[in-house]
Amino acid sequence: MRNFILIILLLVVATSCLDDTGFHVKRTDVVNITDFFVGDSMALGDTIQVTATAQENNGCWSDFFFEYNVENDSVLSLAAFGTFESYGNCPSEVVSKDTVIDFTPDSVGVYYFFVARNAYDYTVDTLVVE
Repeated sequence: MRNFILIILLLVVATSCLDDTGFHVKRTDVVNITDFFVGDSMALGDTIQVTATAQENNGCWSDFFFEYNVENDSVLSLAAFGTFESYGNCPSEVVSKDTVIDFTPDSVGVYYFFVARNAYDYTVDTLVVE
């Protein structure tokens, strides 16, 4: 009898954490980069600002952040991530975040910026440093 009461008590505690629908999703995922700008060329020793905007058309997105990585001497990558949390319905609103990255190259040449536009597609922009 004591085991039966313990099982019932555990079920009540476990189900009390659910909302009315019992549906909850929370994950960190790739966010669309809708705008990206890097100049075409620059002089060695100068610093340029690389700008990007991450945007989703869904109010369940929040906490956007950018990951900027130097892959090797001439390849750089940029991706955006955010938290998606839903209890079944998401408000129809635009959520966005901008970033500015100061870029100072250390050698003459062509630099390639790989930008994750979404989870399935990326673009490559080039910057010539003279």
